[in-house]
Amino acid sequence: GNQASFYIVYLGDSGLSGTVIGALVGLSEFAGVIGSLMAASTERLVRPHFLLIGCIAVSIVAIAVTPLIAQFLTLLMAAAVLRGVAQGVSQPVMYSLLFRAVPPDVQGATVGLRNTVTRLASIVTPTAMGIAAGIWSLGASFYLIGFLLLLGCAAIVIPARRIFDAPR
Repeated sequence: GNQASFYIVYLGDSGLSGTVIGALVGLSEFAGVIGSLMAASTERLVRPHFLLIGCIAVSIVAIAVTPLIAQFLTLLMAAAVLRGVAQGVSQPVMYSLLFRAVPPDVQGATVGLRNTVTRLASIVTPTAMGIAAGIWSLGASFYLIGFLLLLGCAAIVIPARRIFDAPR
């Protein structure tokens, strides 16, 4: 949601050309391919539920800092790569966790539920950013929504640990 909407608008308002903005988005997507290739090996090094939460948090931070780094192309490129790699790692790890957590006969429903939640987030997040931008500013909306999403990540660390560390 943010990458395709407010991110592009903010960078355009910051004076970057469409070509540069498109290159940043493309760089992020390319880094996502690399992240996907790294997912299995990274999952062997870091417990998958913490890896997933960490990757989501890194993705959030990489977007939320946009107003701070918008004038520095090198930092924008680094953030785009970091976000892409984190998202590339997180998606295979998420499906891996889902498939290990539920019996085979409900895996399709689980993927459907995950996709539904993702689509809802792509509606709610830009709407919340728009409201925040209307009240404060577009830059402030990055910080506020990023902060709230990071709080959400922090809030699920303890339940995730309890669920995944429970004896089976």
